[in-house]
Amino acid sequence: MKIISKIVILNNDESKSPFLNEHGFSALIEKGGYFLLFDTGNSDVFLKNMELIKFNPEKIKDIVISHGHYDHSGGLRFLSKKEKLNC
Repeated sequence: MKIISKIVILNNDESKSPFLNEHGFSALIEKGGYFLLFDTGNSDVFLKNMELIKFNPEKIKDIVISHGHYDHSGGLRFLSKKEKLNC
């Protein structure tokens, strides 16, 4: 059985249209149907980019914040308003 892992960068300082960017970082990590959100960037840019890739945030099982700087954790406030997660 082969389990595919995937990392999708949702937010960083650079991106190509139509994706949005800002100073900060966020990534969606997937392995075998398990989804982990690693950091949230500064704002709701990561959520808007999730919409562009047609990813439902309710699929996220866990969230990891690497450290407390605004550009890695600031988006949490938008996530709690957007969806009720099963974390």
